[in-house]
Amino acid sequence: MSRPWKGRRAAREGVARLLRAFSRPRDGRTPFVGAPRSVVILVPRGLGDAILLTPLLRLLRLRFPAVEIHVLVFSAALQGFFRDDPNVTAVHSPGDGRLRYASRLLRRRFDVLYNPKDRPSRTFLLHGALLRPGFSIGHEVSLHDGLFDYLLQVDYDTNMALKNCAAMKAFGQSPAPDDCRPYVPPMPVSPAVTAWASATQAGSLIGLNISARKPDRLWTSACWSALIRRFASHRFTVFSAPEDVGLRRAIEASGTNVVVSPPTGNLCEVSVMVARLRLLVSPDTSLVHVASATGTPVVGLYNNERGNQTRFGPFLVPHEIVASPTTRVSDISVDSVADAVRRLLAQ
Repeated sequence: MSRPWKGRRAAREGVARLLRAFSRPRDGRTPFVGAPRSVVILVPRGLGDAILLTPLLRLLRLRFPAVEIHVLVFSAALQGFFRDDPNVTAVHSPGDGRLRYASRLLRRRFDVLYNPKDRPSRTFLLHGALLRPGFSIGHEVSLHDGLFDYLLQVDYDTNMALKNCAAMKAFGQSPAPDDCRPYVPPMPVSPAVTAWASATQAGSLIGLNISARKPDRLWTSACWSALIRRFASHRFTVFSAPEDVGLRRAIEASGTNVVVSPPTGNLCEVSVMVARLRLLVSPDTSLVHVASATGTPVVGLYNNERGNQTRFGPFLVPHEIVASPTTRVSDISVDSVADAVRRLLAQ
């Protein structure tokens, strides 16, 4: 029986060979000269990936105030995330309608394209070729040889915020880590969230994020409730995705030391609330990066893959990473998480 991952790898290799055959060779070592008039950035599908691209947007705007910065996204959630970002000139998506998308993008030429994928991606390689940029930046990984003007040599396990900021090396700059803190762009904030934040004393609550995009990243409701009981003298508040509201309400009802919080409609509302926390406990998901943006300490729950812990771990904040002994976060013990929470509370 053939394995799906082998088929995907063969498809990526076929695309890379085709692109090399029909495009001019690029040595991967040529820096960009001058000031770009336009930059287009391909954005992976996750909201966490989008947050980790924001420090590069800020650095580009600071270095080149007049540059047009375009982002190409593949979901409606990411369109909303970038819509009001003052560093972004325009957001493009195939979801706008393929003909409109093609007419807006393929008829124009961008000075610079940045592909943030540090693993080969067939979709991103094809878009990079279709957009026909004058200059392209990518990461030095398998299949990228010969396809980019400037290849970034950054250790694979480096945090993605730093890896994205490394794109500035193509323009002769090497940002310091402190310049690479992510941010959450402005979005509408409901009166309920504003009122909750105003009424919540800074540092008085521990936040628990019970949701994650992938099932193997979820901790169990029994574990969350047990963690709350371990810290009876502390107060908690619970965050969840809309589809997990029922589970969230059950966890909120499991302890008298849980403060009910209003529903949130976007990550900016979440960031307003996370900024008021003493610390956040969350699986490997976008809220870890929201905490990095707001300077909030994090206990991160991760599986046993080291790359997930290092590339997508908390950044520039006090943190503890609790790694599962398996590929499932649900196999992390309550004792391990409680010990990590105690260590952060003691700092």
